Amino acid sequence: MEDFPWHTDCSYEDPPPRYFALHVLAADRFGGGTLSVVPVHRLVECLDDATVAQLMLPDYRIRIPAEFLKNAECRHIDKPLLLRSAIKVGVVMMRFRADIITPLNATAARALEDLQEQLKYKAADAAIHLTAGRLPSHSIILIDNRRWLHARNTVTDPQRHLRRVRWDAAPVW
Repeated sequence: MEDFPWHTDCSYEDPPPRYFALHVLAADRFGGGTLSVVPVHRLVECLDDATVAQLMLPDYRIRIPAEFLKNAECRHIDKPLLLRSAIKVGVVMMRFRADIITPLNATAARALEDLQEQLKYKAADAAIHLTAGRLPSHSIILIDNRRWLHARNTVTDPQRHLRRVRWDAAPVW
């Protein structure tokens, strides 16, 4: 299984699920399949205000991968990549998966390039790498899908197996 670069789960959904959990049923015994996570705020703080403002506009076409199509009439959504939280001041949320995003204008393209450039360098500094030693078989990790990007390197063990659960949670008080 190949590398899966930085992304948020279901970035083509409207809205994407807020949380996901990974249950490691069998960790990669041969050193691959490392889960890496990076907080969105660490990327956003490196972008200039104009880039952040552009990424908050619905100037990005997000293609729905064929295996996730629910309606043959709807093959994409046009949405922003960043959103400020309506609940927590200063919290920025993201949807992102580079291979399915198409900027709809030149300004959006430049902002996306800036984001990807920061992702390339900032992720190296700010990422947490969860190897099989840190995320062994039978462990579970819960991640805020809108506030953390995640990636995975090549899986080297054919027996590696994860269970993924995605959901939204609304406060009850």
